[in-house]
Amino acid sequence: MKKRATLLTLVFILVFSLPGSGCGKDTSEVISVESPYEDVNWDTWMQLKCNMHTHTTESDGIDDPDDVIAAYNDLGYTVLALTDHDLGVVYNPDTTWPWSRWGKDPQTLGMIGIEGNELTKFHKHHFVSLYSDYASTGSTDEGDWLNDIQELDGLAYICHPYWHVDCDIPLYPLDKGLAWYEEILSTYPSLLGIEVYNGGSRSESRYDTDYNLELWDDILVDLLDERQVWGFASDDLHEPNDINKGYCVLLVDQVSDEKVREAIVEGRFYFSHRYIDGPPCPQISSININEESGTITIEATDYDGIKWISGGVEVGEGEIFQYGGNQDVNGYVRMMLSNGTSSTGTQAIKIK
Repeated sequence: MKKRATLLTLVFILVFSLPGSGCGKDTSEVISVESPYEDVNWDTWMQLKCNMHTHTTESDGIDDPDDVIAAYNDLGYTVLALTDHDLGVVYNPDTTWPWSRWGKDPQTLGMIGIEGNELTKFHKHHFVSLYSDYASTGSTDEGDWLNDIQELDGLAYICHPYWHVDCDIPLYPLDKGLAWYEEILSTYPSLLGIEVYNGGSRSESRYDTDYNLELWDDILVDLLDERQVWGFASDDLHEPNDINKGYCVLLVDQVSDEKVREAIVEGRFYFSHRYIDGPPCPQISSININEESGTITIEATDYDGIKWISGGVEVGEGEIFQYGGNQDVNGYVRMMLSNGTSSTGTQAIKIK
């Protein structure tokens, strides 16, 4: 009897200590979560409305810079970059900077101005250039542009990828392909990401979002082990009707040039896009990760639904997402909130 009891005890220990036995917590796989929002104090930090792709009469916009600045100020934007095209033959290649040239002072307005432009060459991909006076007039190679921006301590992101696939304007190159996007993102750390929402799109599709989001997800799947790639939204304003269609919301603990740039570089922002008139875009109140329970919880206002996306596929819905033990997670998850007239998206939260 004693021998039988000892044998049963040994079998019990062996079976229930095996990985995947279904009893107790399986610690054979350690899950790490990296979120650009992990340091954000949602109760005390400020949310700054920001547009970083804007045109004026200095290129092909129809309003003067002072009127454009005033319009964004009236709508409660804190951060604004005037990014006129740098085509030297057609437009003034100089940046639309400083604002004082048009009688505007960011500090007096309670705003943060960012110097920049849209790098524009016929049959080349477009980029928004920020934090430098760089103009692409001296080279026809996109790599040279990005290298020069990096040497000037500037930043950049990829403009409206879909326009380079299906656009009725013959100035844009054909589809560069996923490999091209991944190569330049791997080569230039100061190239922060891609424009997934473009409010001023001239395409007949819903602002090109399907293609841009699919491209972003493909890039995230392939590159996230190497680097983060942020998603941006913008108005790409050319005329008054373009305003307040796409924007980023920066999360900062104080309003300053340094903190704004830090939020952009570190991906501490989310983005919104309005496709028809309606209620306010969904606004995120908090994102909390509970590693003990393996869950991410999001709180927000002005939304009807929340989808959780990984690898371009919907892997969950609702305010709480269970990532622990979820076999559908493909290296990351991001959230999309919608209300029928607009949507809001987060950056990717890395899950390994």
